[in-house]
Amino acid sequence: MSVSDNFLFADYLMDQKFRITTEILELFVNNPSQDLSISYLVEYTGHTTRAVTQICRKLQIAGLVQPAKNTSKVWMLTCDPSSITLEDVYRGMIANQQPTQSRANLEADRERSVDLLIMQATMEVNQSIFQHLRQFSLGRPKNTHFSSARR
Repeated sequence: MSVSDNFLFADYLMDQKFRITTEILELFVNNPSQDLSISYLVEYTGHTTRAVTQICRKLQIAGLVQPAKNTSKVWMLTCDPSSITLEDVYRGMIANQQPTQSRANLEADRERSVDLLIMQATMEVNQSIFQHLRQFSLGRPKNTHFSSARR
């Protein structure tokens, strides 16, 4: 088994973002009725305040968490914890990363067809990833213990 066999994605940074996002979202799933503070998430995960806050904002864009009590220092889960899958983690991780273009802009930029082709291929790859990750629920691990040990 090579080192690269331990990665879900070919890109190391993307793999790390996915793992961190999963770890943080798992805390929300395991504590669905509690509001979790950024300081608690930082302490539990060992990641920086900035990294944890960025992840919470992306999870907010994906509709999974929201700030509690009009503060960005405490967050709460916004959906049924048993419905959260690895697809949701992935959507949260890539939230706000994909540039959006209007149809008018695409028609005006026909000479950039290679960019369009790459964007379409990326969307197809993402759909395939979503389909596979949808099968795994954070609330129902399959014969493995995916939870992170407290550091």
